[in-house]
Amino acid sequence: MQRVRVAGRTPEPANRWFEQRRDFHMRTFYSRVARTYEDFVELYQGQISKGTISFDALARLVGNESRKGPLWQLKDHCHHLFRESANPTGRHLDRVIGSIFHEAMKLKENIYLYRFYGPAAEELSRSTAPLLHGGLSREKFRRKILKEAGHELDNLALLFCRVNFLLRLLLPDQSQNVLLLRLLIEEKRLGRLLWGESVTEIFSELFPDQAEHGYLAAAKSYFDAQWLHDSLAAYEKALQLNSSLAEARRRTFLIRTMISDRDRMTSS
Repeated sequence: MQRVRVAGRTPEPANRWFEQRRDFHMRTFYSRVARTYEDFVELYQGQISKGTISFDALARLVGNESRKGPLWQLKDHCHHLFRESANPTGRHLDRVIGSIFHEAMKLKENIYLYRFYGPAAEELSRSTAPLLHGGLSREKFRRKILKEAGHELDNLALLFCRVNFLLRLLLPDQSQNVLLLRLLIEEKRLGRLLWGESVTEIFSELFPDQAEHGYLAAAKSYFDAQWLHDSLAAYEKALQLNSSLAEARRRTFLIRTMISDRDRMTSS
C-alpha cells in the first residue's frame, strides 16, 4: 500500500534523527560534492589528454549495488537532504545529481562494451568477414560507442557545472551552519575548486561586507570544542580583516595563554 504523506505530520524517528543533525549532513554533503567533482575532473582531463576514458576510474566513481562509489553515495545523500525539501533550488539540485548518476551509468556501460567486446570482435574479425553488431560493422560499432561516450562525458561536465552553481545559490542559507563554515576554512581548496573563490570572498557574501563574522563564528565553535590552535587561527584572521574586534583580541590573548599553559604542563 502506498504511504500517504500528511502535512504537519510528525517526522518518523529516522527522519527526525537526520533533521537534528542536518548541519553535519550539509557539511558532509558539500565535502562529498567537492571530492566527487575532483574525481570527475581527473577522469575528464584524462580523456582530453589521452583520448581515452578509464573504465577502472569510472567504475570506482560510480560503484555498484554492493559497493557504492562516491557518485552513488552522493546521489543517495542528496536524496536524503533535498528530495522533499521546501527549497526549490534544493529539489532541482537533487534532480541534477540524479541525472549525473544515470548519465554516468550509461557512460560506464558504453565504456564496458568498448573495453570488453571490442578486443573479442577484433580477434574474430581476423578470421571471418567484418563482424556485425546490430547491423553495424565492427569498426562503425566501435566509433559509435566512442562518439556516444564523448557526448556523455561532455554532458556530465555540464551537469557538474550546474551542481556547483546550485550549491553556491544554497550557500547563503547556510550562514549559521558553523560546521560548514569550518569546512570552508579547513578545506580552502573547496571554494577555489567549485566556485573559484577564496574563503574570505565567500564569507563576504554570507555576511555582507563583514567577512570577519564568518571567521568569528568558526573561531567560537573551535574554542567551545577546545580546538585551540584552530580557534586562534580563525580569531587572528578575523582581526586581520577588522582590528577593532575587542572580543576577538581578548579571546586571542586567552587562547595563547591556554596553549602556553598546556604546553608547559605537557613538557613538565
